[in-house]
Amino acid sequence: MRNNRRDQRTEVGVLLLISYLINNNHWIPIATLSSIILQILIYIKVLILPFGTSTTCISGANVLFKKKYSLLWTSALRHGDDMHLYYNMTSFTIKGRYLENKYGPINFILLLVSLVFLSSTFYVATAYTMYIYYEEEYSQLMECAIGFSGVLFALKVIVTREKPSDSYSLMGLSLPAWAAAWAELVLISIMVPNASFKGHLAGILAGLLYTDTPVGSVIDGVCYLISGRKLYHNFRRTFPIGLPSFLSSRSSSSSSYAGNNYSNNYSSSNNYSNNYSSHSNNHFSSNSRRPPPYGFRFNSNNNDDWEYEYNPNDYR
Repeated sequence: MRNNRRDQRTEVGVLLLISYLINNNHWIPIATLSSIILQILIYIKVLILPFGTSTTCISGANVLFKKKYSLLWTSALRHGDDMHLYYNMTSFTIKGRYLENKYGPINFILLLVSLVFLSSTFYVATAYTMYIYYEEEYSQLMECAIGFSGVLFALKVIVTREKPSDSYSLMGLSLPAWAAAWAELVLISIMVPNASFKGHLAGILAGLLYTDTPVGSVIDGVCYLISGRKLYHNFRRTFPIGLPSFLSSRSSSSSSYAGNNYSNNYSSSNNYSNNYSSHSNNHFSSNSRRPPPYGFRFNSNNNDDWEYEYNPNDYR
């Protein structure tokens, strides 16, 4: 019933998003742009996923009991309405531009695929953990979510780890890089009690798994084997176990990352860093009336109950 109402209204958010992409002052890398176009086509039903909305949302029950494992991949590609799509994709453009230019298009696509799977897996694991903690409260497994917000939180963790010396502004407060994602998680939970806390937390955990554990090195190694290009980072991982050298993104010839030279040269020659900061500052300006990106939770118990979340997913 919700879908019928959506089809009858003007999709202002889709038009705004297309206008944003066309009139964007900065070049949008190919992988980032392709990902956005894919999600637009899915939303306007040019590309049809093999499930309806009510079964495309991910929940602990759908995955653990109904064995719908494909939801680990497809749920992140669907959006609740046009403005949900607009805010998530404009936020994704900022992060994608930075990370794709640093990692390369093929590596960035592979990273996105990994983060979609990891964030969805953490969502299910978190739902099951809360189900056990609350003494088998089945509603924890029934809570259903769709949207790209979990991946956005994971990307934010990665961006803040790549730029650890930067400070980040949230609602007028200056925060260190490591606290930015956590502060947003807490703020959203306070301001919007019905927000998809598990979905956003799952995204943060997926990002930390990539940046701070050997799992990230394995992902980097797979990316290198497929693309032929190593991923260089401005952070170091802790390696509690020995890993083959090709899985490590660290430069063996120097104590610093060889990729830093590439990153610094790119930033200085294209003045990217200033543009990136300017966009972020505008997004968080106290004088701005433009609402920031938000997450989305779909309540599977009532197909007409669509809940929106305030989610200031503006990443620097």
